[in-house]
Amino acid sequence: MAAILPVIGGGDAFKQVLQDSGIGAAIASAADGAQLNVIVLMAIGAGSLGLNHVNHAGFRLVKEPFGMNLIKASKTQSVVQTLASVLGLATALLLSASA
Repeated sequence: MAAILPVIGGGDAFKQVLQDSGIGAAIASAADGAQLNVIVLMAIGAGSLGLNHVNHAGFRLVKEPFGMNLIKASKTQSVVQTLASVLGLATALLLSASA
């Protein structure tokens, strides 16, 4: 499970670096038996969405088809990503309160 977290954070290229260097197996064996709470993982994922940078692929998907300039697309993307982040965090908090 611990080897999956850097892959999610860094993407597929990072996964290949971990596999080729053998560090992935070392991380997995070091974290063997560790319990990761799904709600904690959900909160981490929600936090990673906030204020996403302009070289994210989703930024181009918003900017180009809608004919937005860089500033308007950046503002739109920041508001949407921050809203998704806050709602994800609120959901994680609600789930943790009921658990």
